[in-house]
Amino acid sequence: MTQPQPLPASKSQTFRLICLATDVPEGMKAGHIPARSALGRLPDFARLWGHVAPLYRPAAVVCASDVQSDTWAQATRIPLVQQEALRDRSYGLWHGLALRDVPPHELACFVQEPEYAPNGAESAQAFQARIGTWVEGAALHGRIVLVARPAVVRALAVHALGGDCSLANRLDAEPKSLSVLTRHAGLWRVRQYGVALPDLERGCA
Repeated sequence: MTQPQPLPASKSQTFRLICLATDVPEGMKAGHIPARSALGRLPDFARLWGHVAPLYRPAAVVCASDVQSDTWAQATRIPLVQQEALRDRSYGLWHGLALRDVPPHELACFVQEPEYAPNGAESAQAFQARIGTWVEGAALHGRIVLVARPAVVRALAVHALGGDCSLANRLDAEPKSLSVLTRHAGLWRVRQYGVALPDLERGCA
C-alpha cells in the first residue's frame, strides 16, 4: 500500500465520503489511553464490505495508518491507500497510561482546552486542523470509503459542519458506525452520522 502526497483539491470538486468508524482499541475499554502501537479494528470486514460495496459502489478505500487493514485488499478488490494524516489524536507520553494515573486537572485541561498539549501530546485544535487540512487538500473524487478510528470520523463531521474543536465535545464518536459526508459546489453536507454498522443489514444506509 502506498502513501501518495495529497494534491490540491478544487473547491468545486464533488465527492462523497462513506466513513466507517472502527472499534476502539482494547485498552480504552479497560480505562487506558491507547498505546502508541494500538490499532482500530473492524471485525469481519469482508462481510461488512459485502453490504457497503453494493450500496455505495465506491471507487477507492482510504484507511488511517492506525487501523488494522492488512487483510482487506482481497475483500475490496479496489485500490486501498493508507494515510498517516488520518491517525487518531496523539497523547504524547500519556500513551498506554491508565486514566487513573493521569492527574485529573491535566486530563480535564486536555479534554476541555483547545490549545492544551502536555508531554508532547497533540492539542484538540491541532488534531482538528490536521484532519481538516487533509480532507481539503486530498485529491478526492466520486465515492470513497474512509476507515478510521471514531475520533477521526467525528473530526471530519465537525469540519463538514464548519465547526471547531469545541463542537467535537457535543458529538458522540460512535465505534463501529457509518457516517456519510458530501461536498458539492464547495458546500459540505452531513448526510448521516453515527449509524450503527449492523443497521446496514436492515437496509439503513
